[in-house]
Amino acid sequence: MLYFLSLLFKFIVFIKNYLYDNSYLKIKNLPLPVISIGNLSAGGAGKTPLADYLIKYLLSNKKKPAILSRGYGRKSKGIKILNNKTSRPATFFGDEAFMLYSKHNIDCVVGVSRYKSAKYLLSKKTVDYFILDDGLQHRQLFRDLNIVLLDASKNKDFYKMLPLGRLREDFTSLKRADIILFTKVNLISQDKLVEFKKYVNSKFCIDNVLTCDLDYCLSDFVSDKNTEINKSMPVVLLSGIANPQVFKKNILDKNILVKKHFVYSDHFVYTKSKINDILYYCKNNNITQIICTEKDWHKLKEFYELKDFLFYAKLKINFLNNEDLFLNKLLSLGSQSQTINTIKTGPTSDKGASLNKADF
Repeated sequence: MLYFLSLLFKFIVFIKNYLYDNSYLKIKNLPLPVISIGNLSAGGAGKTPLADYLIKYLLSNKKKPAILSRGYGRKSKGIKILNNKTSRPATFFGDEAFMLYSKHNIDCVVGVSRYKSAKYLLSKKTVDYFILDDGLQHRQLFRDLNIVLLDASKNKDFYKMLPLGRLREDFTSLKRADIILFTKVNLISQDKLVEFKKYVNSKFCIDNVLTCDLDYCLSDFVSDKNTEINKSMPVVLLSGIANPQVFKKNILDKNILVKKHFVYSDHFVYTKSKINDILYYCKNNNITQIICTEKDWHKLKEFYELKDFLFYAKLKINFLNNEDLFLNKLLSLGSQSQTINTIKTGPTSDKGASLNKADF
């Protein structure tokens, strides 16, 4: 049954992409660079850490990026802007959008139509770049750079179409990618990485691939600075993310003794009652350290009773090859952008300027 549902889903996705590829559905253009970060699959491949990395780099080069997000899992409707006047909680905007705004204090706008969201923001603010979060499947908006992430730690069953596997699009959609990035290669052996590359190439031939690690550092709840946790004492893990197993493995790899892992669904909304249950367990088992993900931390920090317990694991991305070429490509987009006048319907292809063999 799942096999036939998977075929049906694949057919629906094919029709959608056919309509965009052949101009039956229009792709709209913004008058400044759009960088899309997306993946073929549902779930975490490292999009948010990459967005965090890009924002830091652009800010360090005196650029003003803004985030375009659907605001997945949010408890609001319509277009919403996060800025320094924001007083709503993370659940109002979506976890990833709220986290990126909170860390960098940049404009972030959430809405179903990212084109309309961008148009609304540009009527109020001046920005240099848009970063389109989870943008691969959002064909309506042209992007100047289309980055597609593939989680190298997943097995072949993962890379089947929904609901048989976790793919939202099959590997032929990689033709729209300007940059393909294999993530989480630190979680597998070199032999497994070679095997994964061969598997992807058997589905769609790719010439140039960037690779990166995803690793954690621990930050204190109060000071928000890197700090050492007491590894001689056991900890409790707390996560509401797409890949809790990867989170746990990374913590265990740091020789930290995990007593219990409280696992909740992605975008979980924490309540006072749930926090009390967790603290009750900790106190009854002499646990004085709780480690959560950075995404969860932005929701948990409102519970002040966690102050003496909580650390968060900050997920960082580390490029293993061609990082300079990648970053230079980002800055070159800004020099190619046009002066902001009006927003107009643009090209019929959403593929931007890729890194080619000469770049490597």
